[in-house]
Amino acid sequence: MRSEEFAEKPLLHPVAELLAVHGYTFVACADPPAGFTKGDEFGVALPGPKLKRVDVVGAKWHTDWRTLETVAVECKREGTVRDSVNAALGQATDYQLCLHRVFIATEAGDLQEDKQTVLKALGLGHIIVDMRKSQATFSLQPTPNTRFDTFLYEQLVAPRLVLALVFQEATQAIANGVAYGGLRDGGIWIARPVAGNLQWNCWWDRKTLTASCGINIEHKSDIRRIVGQVDARRLNETLKKLPPEYHLRVTKDPVPGRSGSQDQQVLRAQARTVSASGLLSKLLETLPEKRWRPHLGIYTQVWGGHERVTRWERVQRLRNVMDQLGEVMTVLRGQEQSM
Repeated sequence: MRSEEFAEKPLLHPVAELLAVHGYTFVACADPPAGFTKGDEFGVALPGPKLKRVDVVGAKWHTDWRTLETVAVECKREGTVRDSVNAALGQATDYQLCLHRVFIATEAGDLQEDKQTVLKALGLGHIIVDMRKSQATFSLQPTPNTRFDTFLYEQLVAPRLVLALVFQEATQAIANGVAYGGLRDGGIWIARPVAGNLQWNCWWDRKTLTASCGINIEHKSDIRRIVGQVDARRLNETLKKLPPEYHLRVTKDPVPGRSGSQDQQVLRAQARTVSASGLLSKLLETLPEKRWRPHLGIYTQVWGGHERVTRWERVQRLRNVMDQLGEVMTVLRGQEQSM
């Protein structure tokens, strides 16, 4: 982590909590607000050689329940508030291209009149963080800017944040227990645990411009329990009932910390064609390998990037997937009722 990231880190959580308190249901941040168990920075492919990573991004539905309201916050902690604002201006004005409202967050202190004038002229807002209380407050609200590019917003921002919001709605988990990641690289995955690390999972693939949803398991403890205790006959029956558009994938993923290693595919097929005995055998093969962990996914595509789908239709599609995979989830949990 760069030295300036260490300096900025104490600002992140108070800012994220401030956005959550003001109704931003999904908050993307390396140190997210209460209820999120894992977070990530929000990467956007704006002009330049690298993805730019926004410190904090918030999203909520507009009052019409059809469009999003988004906010970005660039956090800076330099020698003075004035220095911090100066250091943040370049990134903050870049974010105005694709996010509706943009703030600069600094430590509490004197934002001199000339800098207030600059922020107002650029349409930027200001957030101050009381470091002693670890509490953030709005100091200056942003105003609409003419540089907002609807095309960039719809390409770089909306697909991922829409997925996050409709997933939370479909799983009835506004924040509690939700984890997310993959944002820094331009995509997103978002998950809600059902039992242990057995989870409902959705993700957006920025290369194919598609969203997928299904069951995800990638911890050895859960795989070991499934291999040892699952009712193979029932699992076989439930897999065969799935519609043809459902796929099953087993990979070997490198254990955390093995940088540079790539996932290795073990099995990929139409879910209804996979026998439970064959699946359990493949999972069992991966368990003894200390450098790898098994990863099982059963999923289907729920929409493509060029589809015009309403918020409610997206929520309903995710719920349909969870209904159709409900029996499979029950069997994998080893219980009679799924969540």
